[in-house]
Amino acid sequence: MLDFFKKNKKKETVEKEHKTYSPFAAYVFTTNHLIGTGIIALPFTVFAGGALLSVIFLLLVTVISIITMLYLIEAESRTQALMNVLGANEGHFVQGETVELDWLLKTNSYDIKKVRNQLLKIQDNQDEPLLTHISNDSGDSNEDSDIHETEPLLNEKDDVPKKNISKNAVQDMIKNPQFDITRKYEIIDMCKMFLGKKGKVLYFIMLTLFLFGTAWSYGAVFGSSIVTLFPITSITKGDHCDIDGNFSHNCQNNYLLYIFLFSLVVIPISCLDLTEQRVIQIFLCAFRYLALFSIIFTIIVSMAKKDNPYVDHKASIAPGSALLKWGGVDLIFTTGIFTQCSHHSITIIAEPVDNKRKIRKVITAALTSTFFFYAFVGVLCSLFFGHHTNTVITLNWMNYTGEQNNARAWASIIKYIVIMFPIFDLISIFPLKVVTLGTGMQTFFYPETIGKTDRRSKRIKIAFRLIWSITPLCGAMIIKELPVIIFFVGICGCFIAFIIPAWLQLKSKSISNIVFNKNKTPYSDYSNKSVVIWITMIFGIFSLFCSMVCSIINLVKKYKK
Repeated sequence: MLDFFKKNKKKETVEKEHKTYSPFAAYVFTTNHLIGTGIIALPFTVFAGGALLSVIFLLLVTVISIITMLYLIEAESRTQALMNVLGANEGHFVQGETVELDWLLKTNSYDIKKVRNQLLKIQDNQDEPLLTHISNDSGDSNEDSDIHETEPLLNEKDDVPKKNISKNAVQDMIKNPQFDITRKYEIIDMCKMFLGKKGKVLYFIMLTLFLFGTAWSYGAVFGSSIVTLFPITSITKGDHCDIDGNFSHNCQNNYLLYIFLFSLVVIPISCLDLTEQRVIQIFLCAFRYLALFSIIFTIIVSMAKKDNPYVDHKASIAPGSALLKWGGVDLIFTTGIFTQCSHHSITIIAEPVDNKRKIRKVITAALTSTFFFYAFVGVLCSLFFGHHTNTVITLNWMNYTGEQNNARAWASIIKYIVIMFPIFDLISIFPLKVVTLGTGMQTFFYPETIGKTDRRSKRIKIAFRLIWSITPLCGAMIIKELPVIIFFVGICGCFIAFIIPAWLQLKSKSISNIVFNKNKTPYSDYSNKSVVIWITMIFGIFSLFCSMVCSIINLVKKYKK
């Protein structure tokens, strides 16, 4: 028998105070998730693929990403409406229990409509909880059938609060579904509900690889950046440490030390909840924008004065820059997807928002602002530095003097704001990825502990966050080449950013139509149309194919070298 609910053996749930934050705080968290190592590596990608081609693809990825993030919010909204009916507790979800809708996927539309009709026929003043009995009257004796005759979905033995729900109340929940999100539903749970166990496993694998690779890249960028900026001479023994050039054994030792120091800072932060990180995240978001504005300002001023140190004559653009370079398409695909992929965190970010009707504006504002920053930084830096564009772009400011032979005080301030950007940026974003990955793993293996504050649940939560904050940093100690890491992360990003959200949208719309005779939610817009969903799905599959081919080509090139 497949139960709708997974029961907890221990019903010792402790209600915790529900903390919220403003839509602005949600915007900050979203941009902090997005602006990470992607923008640091983007100028090198733009130079490799050409300014025009890169911006066009980045714009396309941004538009599709906004749509697919909204798909996840809509799927969560439909999950809420279904849970209001299936929760059997006057619309309140019993903490720690997970609904399974595999039966909806394995039955035909007639059977699902019959379930709906049974819900509408519930008698007044029933003694048993809602949905206690659902019989399989279709005559299907297949062993795989998930609806069994007179099997209770909520057992009387289980310590679950019972509420008598009148016929009119049930009919109202179905005829007038409440799509407003009142609690968080993990994407991995929505995949299980709407896509089945195979969909859940697919998302789990892609999410794990994506976040693991992302956290890995953060450790690599931090270590390589800081060892280039502040080498410890007693360790490097005077060797010049350049991540894009010679990296001696002594530099490697210094690199490992800095990753260890990085771990001492980010691992404790990773064990905090998002609401506890709010002050840290807002401060680091402000520093991030200050650094990005400094990058854009200094490049624009230098280009306007035609003061380019990489050319012999007065010019704004360095040699080698171009609008189109088809040889760099491989980097454009994977890096472009990587820079705008924060879908895995959107339900976590949206849950504490006090006014959830503004989530759509938050998503649109966050991705639009990051697109313009990406475009400006990527295009300006690639045109100005040309062949001298570093894979970690902030390292190009190492010798910045403000057009003077000796750097003035203001030039030194700008220089250190820019070159310290990756350090502070990664300190803020690394914990966010660990929280998302740890929560996903906890939901997959211990769903009954989600949302609980008892000692066992806290230990499990902290254990997963420790595991997924330590292991990526161990990987960064082995491989530190950022383009190589982003190649593989970009492939997983195609699933997370495009394919899975579109798939969830299709399935949740279908089931919502059958159960409620409607699918529009307060978060729906033009993208809810089937033709838009299928275009998004096709784009995701095409991007996945191109990313895989490009990754293979890149590996072959690297192997030949």
